Amino acid sequence: MPNTETIVPHEITLLVEQKKFPEVEDQWIRLMETEPVELPVFFAIAASAKKKGNPVGAVGWLRLLADDRIRRGDAEGRLRVLEEIARMAPTDEAIRGELDAALKQRFAGHPALAAVLAKNPIVGATDPAGAAGRVERWLRFRPGDIYHLPGRGPGRIVEMN
Repeated sequence: MPNTETIVPHEITLLVEQKKFPEVEDQWIRLMETEPVELPVFFAIAASAKKKGNPVGAVGWLRLLADDRIRRGDAEGRLRVLEEIARMAPTDEAIRGELDAALKQRFAGHPALAAVLAKNPIVGATDPAGAAGRVERWLRFRPGDIYHLPGRGPGRIVEMN
C-alpha cells in the first residue's frame, strides 16, 4: 500500500499536520463532491486525522462518505467505508449493526449467507472489520460454480461448510 504522503493531496496533509480539522472537513466534502477520488485517499486522510487527535471527526467524515456512496448507488464502496469505520471504532455498536445489514443486503440470496454469518457474527465480534472480511471471503464463492484452484486445476463447489 502506498504511504499516505503519496496519495493524500499535499494541502490536506498540511491542514491535518496543523490540526485545522474544520478546514480538513471542508476539503473532504469538496473531494467527495467534485472529484472521482479513490477510497484509500479518504481512508488515509481519516487515519491521519485520528492519529493527530481527531478520532470523532474522522469517523464522522467516513460516515458522510458512506452516505455519499449510497447516494451514488455504490453499495460495494459503502461496504468498504463501513469496514474502515469498524476498524477505526471497533467498539461502536451502531457501526456493527450497519455493517451487518450492509453484508446481508450485499449478499442477499446467497445460499450460505445465514451459515457464514452464524460462524462469523459481526455484532458480537471483538474485531468487526475482520469478521466482515471473513464473511466476504467466504461469500465470494457459490455452490455449483466452477473455480480454478492453484495447484489443483478447475473444480466445482459442491457445498460450503
